[in-house]
Amino acid sequence: MSYKKGTFKHSLKTRKLMSESSKGSIPWNKGLTKKIDERLLKFSKYMKKHHSGKNHSMYGKKRSKETIKKMSDGRKGIKASDDTKQRMSDAQKGKKLSYAHRHKIKTANLSCRKRSWNINT
Repeated sequence: MSYKKGTFKHSLKTRKLMSESSKGSIPWNKGLTKKIDERLLKFSKYMKKHHSGKNHSMYGKKRSKETIKKMSDGRKGIKASDDTKQRMSDAQKGKKLSYAHRHKIKTANLSCRKRSWNINT
């Protein structure tokens, strides 16, 4: 029996068996970094070369408004946990922004405030 690519679905029973069989196994790349493992470094270089710029599948293309709306709707209602919010906050702390970047943020925030002031009056 042949299936069109992306249409095959495992049964619930099979999925349960696959889940049980993989429990307790350690991923092959756990604890490895590009500094430690040559394979990861080699793969990283390959991906940068073959999947960036003109080689990227979305290079030169624009998503339609309909697609953007679908993507937006798919994310709505998803709330980040407090732990995730804290990790995102920690990741941003200590980063130095250039003067140009700070100026862009400042002007964007000012224009948002002006719009909110106009709405309320």
